[in-house]
Amino acid sequence: MAGHLPPLLVHPDGTNELLDVPPAPPLGIGDGEVESRQFQIEDGSLFVLYTDGLVESRDRDISDGLARLQDIFGPGSPTRPLEDLCKATLDGVYSDEQRDDIAVLIARLRRLEPENYASWTLAPRLTSVRQARSAIAEPMRRWNLEELLPTTELLVSELVTNAIRYSRGEVTLRLVNEKALVCEVLDSSAAMPRLRKAGGEDENGRGLQVVRQLSKRWGARRTPAGKVVWCEQPLPGGPLPLEAWETLH
Repeated sequence: MAGHLPPLLVHPDGTNELLDVPPAPPLGIGDGEVESRQFQIEDGSLFVLYTDGLVESRDRDISDGLARLQDIFGPGSPTRPLEDLCKATLDGVYSDEQRDDIAVLIARLRRLEPENYASWTLAPRLTSVRQARSAIAEPMRRWNLEELLPTTELLVSELVTNAIRYSRGEVTLRLVNEKALVCEVLDSSAAMPRLRKAGGEDENGRGLQVVRQLSKRWGARRTPAGKVVWCEQPLPGGPLPLEAWETLH
């Protein structure tokens, strides 16, 4: 939330608080560091991110807007559908033509059940790619996802290969079976991946193109020690739900 107002944390009992986070310019503006903080969060909490257009207008003090936002997330709100909560936060605010653009993001946070994920630490050598492909077979059979195994092996191969080739130190591979099959690869490099258009004679540069074509979605996020590159496949038996993925990584 660098450059924006403090996030709202809604506890499972409906009490809420605006988190005390240090002010910072928006990401990409200036060269100053953004300070991070850690908070203890209970399972079932809501995390609300928003832009100032939601709580501030020319004829209303921002403190009134923040108080209104906190009133919306009272008792019972942690169990309400996220779509209903988004509609409640936006109810009436667009009638004010003086407002800036508005964006709201709400996540329901909970930890993964141990039986729903598997994780491996891999040595920084290319032979680890074969080890990664072999390792994922057992949990995928346990989850009855054998039909996804060939595609997942290809995705794991590409992500692990990129991590080993462009970072230093050990690489972590994680599979998550939670509303979708998510493959995550963590490495120590801060450089974010970029899609490249490989030439006909290029030996490298096609890995992320393969990931994009074989997965439903893919992306990357920074971590304190580097980054995570992930991709997502729908589970057999139906499309991926439209509701935002509510699992806390």
